[in-house]
Amino acid sequence: AGLEEISGEQLRGIRRGRSRPIHDRIFDLARKEALAHAPSSVQALALNYLVKRESELRKFVEDPRAPLD
Repeated sequence: AGLEEISGEQLRGIRRGRSRPIHDRIFDLARKEALAHAPSSVQALALNYLVKRESELRKFVEDPRAPLD
């Protein structure tokens, strides 16, 4: 079935099953790695930027209407 034939609930289920574990690993790693760098370092700033926007970035998993980009 093409994506146009998948219901919103089916797409949400697919995203939860496939994308959520990846999102979980990314955000867990970002939190861990941010602590491993000096707070004002470029790495820590970038990782903290990512973590602060976690809820917005996770909308893709929960909202089947949300595009990947």
